[in-house]
Amino acid sequence: MSRFGQRFAHVVMFIVAGVCATARADLLVVGHFSGNVIRYDSSGALVGTFWSSSGPSPLGIVLGPDGAVYTSNTYLDHISRFDSAAQDFVPFTTGGTIRNVHQIAFGGPYNDLYATDLGGFGPPTAVNRFAGGTGAFIEAVSLPTGAGASAGIAVDAAGALYISDRPSGSIYKYANGSLDLLAVPGPEIEGLTLGPDGKLYVGTRDTRVLRYSLDGTAYGVNGSLSDPTFIADSRLNLALSVAFDSNDMIYVVSSASNEVLRYTTDGAFVDVFVPAGLGGLVYPSYMVFVPVPEPASQTLLGLGLLGLLWRRARCRAGSISRAARAQLKVWPAASPPVC
Repeated sequence: MSRFGQRFAHVVMFIVAGVCATARADLLVVGHFSGNVIRYDSSGALVGTFWSSSGPSPLGIVLGPDGAVYTSNTYLDHISRFDSAAQDFVPFTTGGTIRNVHQIAFGGPYNDLYATDLGGFGPPTAVNRFAGGTGAFIEAVSLPTGAGASAGIAVDAAGALYISDRPSGSIYKYANGSLDLLAVPGPEIEGLTLGPDGKLYVGTRDTRVLRYSLDGTAYGVNGSLSDPTFIADSRLNLALSVAFDSNDMIYVVSSASNEVLRYTTDGAFVDVFVPAGLGGLVYPSYMVFVPVPEPASQTLLGLGLLGLLWRRARCRAGSISRAARAQLKVWPAASPPVC
């Protein structure tokens, strides 16, 4: 490869590195009792308050397929979408019977939005489904008689729903119009998360995180098929929800101690990622990672270098004779480039 070719390849690699440098993500955590959403960077350092209000506080939070942040609220009759221009959450969904919504999730082949219903304000509907693009109500899925306080929900790519019912301690699966009992881990289960390993992670209102295969088989620590307990840590107090970063590290809220704890993919404790008091977080409930694009300066610099190399190559071509330039038709003989 010529020297110019080598330099050209290096600059192209520099540009690609600049374009691809978008892997960094911040963690947004809902402070249910503090009425805010607090932002932390990938090291756990406080970035600042993403949103706060003296009104009704959010509970659930999720990143939509459009890149916007959505929240649920136990006191509102709709799901809200963050408006970056207004710097506030505005109503997104219409219709349905939303009351006391906890977890929300996008998923399925159409990226629809699903909202659980913990009841408490009338007959529970269990799960409401809304069009992901417009927020229009589509359908409601009810749990069997005797259940009906759905706290957690997860949705797989095919559109199957996994629903946790807190009073009965049951997990249901809804697929192809059929609602089936998947597992019964016991009372006081909470948020559901589909992990990068294809397993279902279950938050609880105690010190544990449970794990199941999607067929309902227990898949606890070290792959145990008899006990679904994946994490059991006395440092956790109300381990309501779970999140994963791009390296598959596991984050668990400890709502009663106002912390977020971090674990390895094997469930081993790493550190207290968000300590109590950092950012004024009170009773963290749900959380989500949001991408943070790197500055475009590196990419722009690479493009500038590429242009300079190209110009130098053209200028070098000007060293041949004018007759040769005319014969080769590199550019008009009377119009050499200005270098």
